[in-house]
Amino acid sequence: MKFFRKSIFWLHLGVGASAGLVILLLATTGLILAFQRQIVSWSDASAVRDGGPHASTPLSLDSVLTQLVQQGQNGPTELVLHRSQNAPFEARYVADIEKLLAENVHASGN
Repeated sequence: MKFFRKSIFWLHLGVGASAGLVILLLATTGLILAFQRQIVSWSDASAVRDGGPHASTPLSLDSVLTQLVQQGQNGPTELVLHRSQNAPFEARYVADIEKLLAENVHASGN
């Protein structure tokens, strides 16, 4: 009886610790994914503040869009401009523009 009880104890401890580690891993990766933009923004802050390795004069919005199109990319569906003059533009792309437009029309009630 004593051997059975000890083996159940160690089995329960091992399975519980393993499950705890898996749950901790899932929670950590979920947290990182939830705050991905903030983490990337924080990690890029010094490069933006210092001008980065290739500091130059800021480009105009038209020249940025022209360069994106010349590189073989379609125009972005969103272009995010930040308040800081040193902050870079963010070009965001949505794979299915019709889906995005349908969601916007549905959300606005039209």
